[in-house]
Amino acid sequence: MGSLKSFLADAIGLSVVCAAGLAGAAEVTGVRVGEHANATRFVLDMTGAPLYRYAVSADRRQIVIDLPHSDWVTEAVRTVRNSQFVQGYRYDDKRLFIDTTTPVYLSDVRVLLPGAEGKHRLYFDLTAAAPESVSLPPPELPPSPSPRAAIVPPPEPAAVAPATDPQIAQQPPPTEPPREPQKEPAPGWTVTHEPIAYPRFYAGVGAGLSSTDTGFTDLTGTAALDEEDTGWKLFGGAELTDLLAVEGFYADFGEATLSGNNGDTFKYGDTTYTFTSNGEVLAYAGTTMGAGGVLGYDINEFFRPFAKLGLHYWEIDASFTSTTTTLNRTDSGVDGYGGLGLQVNLTDWISLRAEYERFLFGNETVDLASGSVVG
Repeated sequence: MGSLKSFLADAIGLSVVCAAGLAGAAEVTGVRVGEHANATRFVLDMTGAPLYRYAVSADRRQIVIDLPHSDWVTEAVRTVRNSQFVQGYRYDDKRLFIDTTTPVYLSDVRVLLPGAEGKHRLYFDLTAAAPESVSLPPPELPPSPSPRAAIVPPPEPAAVAPATDPQIAQQPPPTEPPREPQKEPAPGWTVTHEPIAYPRFYAGVGAGLSSTDTGFTDLTGTAALDEEDTGWKLFGGAELTDLLAVEGFYADFGEATLSGNNGDTFKYGDTTYTFTSNGEVLAYAGTTMGAGGVLGYDINEFFRPFAKLGLHYWEIDASFTSTTTTLNRTDSGVDGYGGLGLQVNLTDWISLRAEYERFLFGNETVDLASGSVVG
């Protein structure tokens, strides 16, 4: 048979279901990657019993899984960071491609029946391939059958591998001869190894405490200066590699206020100003937009510290008039900014950020300590 089926290993998952048609409704709702001492476990969370076939490329750097009767309802493309053997995956038209960091073989493939959470799990254990296994050409395989419907296994107890989850459905089915130890379904399909696609885009919104160095000094009398307010920002960016992203933003830092009564004074630069009436308030507002680079590193699947550096275009507006002089500070310019932060990945789609940033405004500075939601 000259079709793709003639190259796939005949590895079809079997699970207990009430009728064969129920397996076709299985959805892939999540993907998890777990690290162990000498192996990486790649897990698919599914709503029903899966039908699947899989193969390993000739260079053993890609695993291809056919899921002909399953729907994919989670992230279709993902880079997996800090994994021993998994670089990332992508899903396209009922087929999942797992890219690996090094040649691998599958030491175990199983379907776990639903536990307390009510989901089936299909998992693949990846370990390092021996050098000789990488150089050997794939064996000739007879045509593999079409994916079979899920069946009810024999009533006698099945062998259970050492795992914490009960009711493990064995792979391959009992009707086939057992495989030799430390062997995976024979690879017979040569697949072009494709890297994970970049750039990957994201956007977010954040808010926090802004603190402005206004430059007002030498307050007298009842004059009071409040340089803190609530600031907010919108931002978006593109991940260029695992480590580097570019990011643009717009931020509003709120207002710093200076209040006083008749006769109170303050100094700005080399000039002293005097309040000429009671209850006067001077508002000092700043906004900015800019772009820069973000350098980050994944400690694990959840935590990513980062640093940022770039340029921004800022504007400030402040005005004050007294009997002796007028202060009118409407200014703009281009200066640098930088920051440090930590990103926490809640899901494949949503992350939280906590960060501290400093913006130069000519001779003054504005600091923003904020939290953000990123998606």
